Amino acid sequence: MRDGRRAFIVCLSVVLAYLVVVSLGLLIRWEMHRWGLILADWQFSALRQALWGHVGLATGIGLLILLVRLRARVARWWSRVALASACPLLLVSADRAATVGYRAIRPKVEIMVPHPTRYWTFRPGFEYNDGSASYGINEHGLRGPLVSYEKRADEHRVLFLGDSVAFGQGVNDEDGFVRLIETKAKKASGDAHLSVVNASVIGYSPWQEYDLLMAQGFRYEPDVIVQVFCLNDIGQKFRVVKYGGRTKDLAPPEPSVLEWSGLFRMSRALTFQWFGPTRDELKARETAYAPKTIIDQFDAPHIQEALRMTGESLAWITSAAHDSGLSFAIVYFPTAYQIDRPEGEWSRPQDWLAEFCHRYKVPLLDLAPVYRQYARANGLEGSRLFPDDIHPNALAHRLAADAVYAFLVERGWLEPSH
Repeated sequence: MRDGRRAFIVCLSVVLAYLVVVSLGLLIRWEMHRWGLILADWQFSALRQALWGHVGLATGIGLLILLVRLRARVARWWSRVALASACPLLLVSADRAATVGYRAIRPKVEIMVPHPTRYWTFRPGFEYNDGSASYGINEHGLRGPLVSYEKRADEHRVLFLGDSVAFGQGVNDEDGFVRLIETKAKKASGDAHLSVVNASVIGYSPWQEYDLLMAQGFRYEPDVIVQVFCLNDIGQKFRVVKYGGRTKDLAPPEPSVLEWSGLFRMSRALTFQWFGPTRDELKARETAYAPKTIIDQFDAPHIQEALRMTGESLAWITSAAHDSGLSFAIVYFPTAYQIDRPEGEWSRPQDWLAEFCHRYKVPLLDLAPVYRQYARANGLEGSRLFPDDIHPNALAHRLAADAVYAFLVERGWLEPSH
């Protein structure tokens, strides 16, 4: 019996020593914050819980050792229980300590929500202001006033597909070219039976736009579909898992049911760190498909392969529209870099797109000449129209609205069906 008592005390002493060491380590980390090793706000709570948990358990083990020393006898099987309990205790301890270094994913109410096939989409009914503009997402998860899926017999509908450019990132809804076109059309004809649906989502590429068209766009029964194409459509796809990337891009991360576990959070972070791309690799991949790279290295093999894949996605949209008997056109938005380039050095992407449109008999409106003419007539650089090289400002949206409106009127696509 005495051997059992001794073994039991030894087991408890080892556990106590471990808990004391970990508690001291956590306490030192706490004190180091005063010395300049900054803690994030979320770490304070995790560190406090881990510290007091270890101190409390160490106190309990110490009291248990004193109690055992006061007893004359302890059954041998108690030492086995103590030894068996040490393993899960160490695991729990390590898990709590790991919560200090690895943050849990918390559900966030953001403009984007995960989507099962497109990775992300807008949150229905969400209102948001990013400091430069206000964004209102309707109950169908699209920007602008809600348009019912049920179409009146005398109603004419135009549906726009695109990314953040057609969405109108950086400008209020009423200042985006899609809304301006609707306003101009209704003002010109006095027609209350015209509806324009902006089915554009920030960050989308043609493969996602096709998915949206098939799942939701056709439910609006559009008479005309306009696909807005930008150079970042070519490279954006390579950031997502479907096309060899490592992220779900704009989708907010979904919390796991194991977020409570520090070891789980640590393994997730280390897995990405060890097996995921480095920051340099991610930057290099993004640079390799940037709009400027596409223009300057148009004949590079990786650009040509990206164009081939993009052409496939555009063909899906084209075939879907034509098979449904709908009018379909593509509008090309340039970048500031293209507007500023000398003649003959900026149009190869449009030449590629023009060839695609000729092959599939799709009308094409290239807005680059519109912007180049306006910039030269007014002594402006492209950055005065596209501040971040890609997204048009309010002035550029007005110029686009005038050009696209005239294009649609010329083709007779803004006249309501009777």
